[in-house]
Amino acid sequence: MKKLLLTMTLAVAAHAAAHADTLKIALIQDSTGNAVLESYATQVHRGFDLGLAWVTKGTNAVNGRQIEVLKKDT
Repeated sequence: MKKLLLTMTLAVAAHAAAHADTLKIALIQDSTGNAVLESYATQVHRGFDLGLAWVTKGTNAVNGRQIEVLKKDT
């Protein structure tokens, strides 16, 4: 019974993830604490945003799904 419940839960989660409206990408970078790290993190974030814009031709979407970049500090 537990296996069936686990399998059903995973199937529902996979279905929901496959049909989500937004594709979320986490960009984890050490952004605070040191001036050098802050400068580097700013450059990484800007470069990632520019690369994403270039790859998606400015739409920030893939296969009709919008891309949301979640910027996190370590």
